[in-house]
Amino acid sequence: SAVAGIQAIMYPSRAISLISNPLTTIFVPFVALDIAGIILGLINHAIPAKVITWQTIEILFFMYIVISLLICIPLILKWYDKRHDINTFSPAWAFLLFPLMLVGVVASRVLSVIPLHSYSAVRVLFLGYFFQGLGTSMTFFYLPIYLSRIMQTGFMEGHQANGAFVAGGPPGFTAVALIGLGRLAPTIFKENYLHEILTEEVGQVFFGIGVLSGIFLLGLCLILFLMAVIPYYKKLHKSLNQVLGMWATTFPNVGMTVTLRLLGDLFRSKILYVVQDIMTLFVCCAYVVAFSCTFLAIYKGKILLSSKEEVARDSSRVDVGDASELA
Repeated sequence: SAVAGIQAIMYPSRAISLISNPLTTIFVPFVALDIAGIILGLINHAIPAKVITWQTIEILFFMYIVISLLICIPLILKWYDKRHDINTFSPAWAFLLFPLMLVGVVASRVLSVIPLHSYSAVRVLFLGYFFQGLGTSMTFFYLPIYLSRIMQTGFMEGHQANGAFVAGGPPGFTAVALIGLGRLAPTIFKENYLHEILTEEVGQVFFGIGVLSGIFLLGLCLILFLMAVIPYYKKLHKSLNQVLGMWATTFPNVGMTVTLRLLGDLFRSKILYVVQDIMTLFVCCAYVVAFSCTFLAIYKGKILLSSKEEVARDSSRVDVGDASELA
């Protein structure tokens, strides 16, 4: 994101062209996810050290929502302004909505530092459910399209084989959000008298629905993960030119891994803990492999460097531009 910001300042025309390119537009919303990472880091470290207050975390949470809306909505409108071939569909297209889909996950962590008897907790809980529903509903629409695509073309090949892992992201993170928010709903409803209907017992219903949904979604995550990992080695093109796509095998699987841990704690299941350990090992290995291959690709000049033909073409454009200015 820092590199993208520098590029937008120093080379605005190039940044605009990247946003206009359908292949690169889907990665722009990750700028908003950096704010989510900052919020979680502050909750884990700055709050215990009493460097900042929970009010600051609440403000940052609202900022995250606003920035996510300002980034995602225009990009979605621009994306759907053109036709797209279903045979080129990839679950990675859901990245356009990932920041909104993760609001519930961030909200559940924000509530861990906000006094649950304050009305701020009510606001965060409502916004968490609201935007989680918005993001989840939209990203779930992509799953039938994904299944329709692979029924027509078979499992995705080349760099798109990496994008198959993204399909498990929405159900995994949705399960984390519903369980996390539902766990706190009974206390929030009890401490804040909002309406005679919104009682502690109703909060328990929220929690129960969250756990039940989490179990359902975990099953969906597992089947989507298997559909991605089993044909992966066969379908992937072993070329360093497409190495950046490997990073899609890391982050989306975190949601399922955390869900396994949450359900393992609730049901005290050793089997879920074992599966969680396996998934944690997979994610760690995926990060190591992706980082190593990316470093090797940079070292060999397979990525981030323009070819001689592109350099010559850009140089000719610069020369023509200079000549026109002199004329």
